[in-house]
Amino acid sequence: MLSKDSSSYYKYLLVIAFAWICPIALWWATIAQPNDRDFNLRTDEILQQGKQTVTDFEAKFGAVPTNLSMLRSFAKLSNASFAPYDTNNQRLDFVRFDDSHYVLRSFGKDGFQNHGKSSDDRLIGRVIAVPKSQYTDSRQNSFRTHAYDSGLLLGSVSNDKRWYAQLYVDKLTGSKRLVTRDLSRKDHYLIAYHDGVEEFYWVPGTQKIIFTATSSGRYQDGLFLWDLSTDKTVDVLKAAKTFSPNIEVLLGDVERFHLSLLKLDKQSNKLYFLMFPNQHRPLSPFSWIGMSSIFTLDLASVTLKSPRPKIKEHILDETYSLMKAFWKSTNFPSAGTMTQKKYTKLRLQNVKKRLELWSPFIKENYHTPISGYATWRWIIDHLEAYGDQRYESLKDQIIINLKQLSELLARDRVAPSYLRSLAHFVFQRVESDQIDWLLPQH
Repeated sequence: MLSKDSSSYYKYLLVIAFAWICPIALWWATIAQPNDRDFNLRTDEILQQGKQTVTDFEAKFGAVPTNLSMLRSFAKLSNASFAPYDTNNQRLDFVRFDDSHYVLRSFGKDGFQNHGKSSDDRLIGRVIAVPKSQYTDSRQNSFRTHAYDSGLLLGSVSNDKRWYAQLYVDKLTGSKRLVTRDLSRKDHYLIAYHDGVEEFYWVPGTQKIIFTATSSGRYQDGLFLWDLSTDKTVDVLKAAKTFSPNIEVLLGDVERFHLSLLKLDKQSNKLYFLMFPNQHRPLSPFSWIGMSSIFTLDLASVTLKSPRPKIKEHILDETYSLMKAFWKSTNFPSAGTMTQKKYTKLRLQNVKKRLELWSPFIKENYHTPISGYATWRWIIDHLEAYGDQRYESLKDQIIINLKQLSELLARDRVAPSYLRSLAHFVFQRVESDQIDWLLPQH
């Protein structure tokens, strides 16, 4: 038992200890530890140093670095003041989109990419400039199933006008990155995890994007639903193998696919899409747009917590109309960037005019995601001219052009996989003198 004097003594020591510890703890919390504002300011300084290093690299080599390791190595060799870590000692993230577009970012204290419940990333770079006149898919209310409008890839706004998305393709690395921007928040960007994105649609009434992705060296092919509010992505085809027996039988052990989005129906909340196994060989247009390659996905069946995708094979009454839409132009929006407006106007010209205008347009937009689609349209226009008696005197030149264009597209690593395989098929038919078999009316 302690005496009263001993008890008083220990109480005295306890008071003295608290008297010393509390001020020290308060100092540590308010001064020694950086607050959010100090963290952001210091991280912004590091990012500015990184931006200058990227600028110096670009000035010397004519393009931005391919990754953070290359940027860091260049900084060391040139004695630049740049360390690839933020104030929280987390490694910075560098994403190259093409020769001139990139982001360098810090994920902040939470360590995660932006989403609805996270703090904003600190970032710097060259990415998405939103045009005043924004491009949307005006055909979602159409009762006909139509081919994908590739103009959306250059930048399109969500149905509620809050989000903007754009696809970047990198001819050097082969990556195809989908970038979104929240227009209601400053510098709030999200980048899809997959580096082989090909086509996308905004899902009406949600903060979600449905996209196709193929040909990646890191990720599997598939159809993906991306929720921007949580930055979570569902692999729809993988989930469908478990919950849709008919799809499991159809897909089997196939890991590579050709995929293309058709129509997203607002009324039924269904997505129509094309899917065909990628057998790494030429793909016939008539097999690609056939009775067994068209499917529907009930988007309501795809939830983040318990995805049970309902995918069904779809028999179209208007298969011929879809084939026609695939070969020829349909009506497109007139809004968007200058490139989107040019692209729209060009596609609505007559075939003679298009044959003249495709070449300069493709050269000007060679590093954009529409170059493959534009080249495919140019191939189709040559086939249409070949079957027209008015161009009889140009047939020899048309054959030469078809060979060159189809070979060019078949080798374009950032074009959608289905377009590359279709172009390979065209090349083989032209080489074997079977052009008549390719004509749209065949």
